[in-house]
Amino acid sequence: DPLNIEALENANIKSAAALLLLNDDIVKNTLAALTAKRINNKIRIASRIKRVDELAKMKRVGINYIVMPEVAIGDELGNFLLRHMKK
Repeated sequence: DPLNIEALENANIKSAAALLLLNDDIVKNTLAALTAKRINNKIRIASRIKRVDELAKMKRVGINYIVMPEVAIGDELGNFLLRHMKK
């Protein structure tokens, strides 16, 4: 449970270099990021978001890398089509 401080400590978050937050709930990811940063202020955090309007919120929390899977998939599919249309 990323919101449980004891669970984060058991996962060795104090010395972890990075944390991936893959829950599709921005509230849980935000709270987990804030908790992790409080335990280890040097940790790098990557998180997913569901909506574009969540991007600024996650940046303010200190998330280092943010991905929106639906957009990433759309980019990949668009690139696939472009590559095959050139043939």
